[in-house]
Amino acid sequence: MPWTFTIPGGIAEISPPGKLVVDNSKAYVAAGLAGLGISQGMNVFLQPYIDRGLLTKVLPDNPSPERKLSLLYPHRHLSHKVRVFTEWLESLL
Repeated sequence: MPWTFTIPGGIAEISPPGKLVVDNSKAYVAAGLAGLGISQGMNVFLQPYIDRGLLTKVLPDNPSPERKLSLLYPHRHLSHKVRVFTEWLESLL
């Protein structure tokens, strides 16, 4: 999966060689904490570990561009609970 970085004048994309593929943010963070290599992920998951000195930012002047997140739900009408949850999630991300 290619990684993207913001650089002067646009976006750069690289496809780093990698042998570990995960589909879970906890496993992704655990791999980084175990020293298994460099990872690129969302700040909401990584920042607490960076703040505690357990992970270190690499290329801090070249962050990944903002990503869009979609929330899918089965009905057109949002219940109050779902609306409150989506607003809370949006405030986090």
